[in-house]
Amino acid sequence: SALEIDSGSALEIDSGSALEIDSGSALEIDSGSVLEIDTGSSPLLAGPVQSIDLEAGTFISVGQTVSFGGRDFGSLRVGDFVTVSGSIAGAGLINADFVEISSQAYVPGATRVFVTGIPSSVDYSLGTAQVGDLTVDYTPSFGSSAFGGIGAAVTVFGIQPSFGGVLLSDEVIDQTDLFLRDSLLR
Repeated sequence: SALEIDSGSALEIDSGSALEIDSGSALEIDSGSVLEIDTGSSPLLAGPVQSIDLEAGTFISVGQTVSFGGRDFGSLRVGDFVTVSGSIAGAGLINADFVEISSQAYVPGATRVFVTGIPSSVDYSLGTAQVGDLTVDYTPSFGSSAFGGIGAAVTVFGIQPSFGGVLLSDEVIDQTDLFLRDSLLR
């Protein structure tokens, strides 16, 4: 089931845009797209719904507050595995254009999640970063070529051993170029 909102993304990224990721990359991105961004929509997270605030029209997933424009949350449940497309509105805040509820069940510690966001703090000595309310342990990515560094914006991939807990990230991609070029904060 999918919930859809009619609004364009603030990222304004055309297909074929500038990260120059070739098909066959670790993100499984087709050539000519960036993070599978269609004109007007970008997937920013995939993870379980942690909580829902019907009055505010928001929900929490992977430590990010997702504003869903006060739309009908009738089919959204805590624990649903969702993919959210839209734009970053600030550290830990996403304005959703589209929310897809997956038929796949979320299993803590087994289901891979990801989030693109703005780190609010980084502790280089511990190898952790805070992205919204999510604590990311990025030390598992150090020995991998998938570690692109922590910048003004990042995409982190990994697992959460406990529901809503620390994300153990085995892949970190610095998205600073995307952040600076396309002004994620407008």
